[in-house]
Amino acid sequence: MHQGNGTAVCFASDASVFTFSMHARHNYPLRKESSTQDVELADGADDDQVLAALEDTVEAHVNVWRAARVARGRRPAVTRHTTTARGAHS
Repeated sequence: MHQGNGTAVCFASDASVFTFSMHARHNYPLRKESSTQDVELADGADDDQVLAALEDTVEAHVNVWRAARVARGRRPAVTRHTTTARGAHS
């Protein structure tokens, strides 16, 4: 699965937009653009690994956003970062 690099580029300068890409680490394009959240999957990741990574990522972001809205009554600041899916190896 390849990165949604076009979306990442289109919204790179818009801090109000959260972009998410879950992609094979060594797949096209080789040079990745930065999304708000990038999850790199191991080459050959199976359906269970992909779904587990998606669940982990979505759950983490929902919890952060929910807590921030309760604590501050507004949307939290967006920070960009990359994670590696559970069990993924370089």
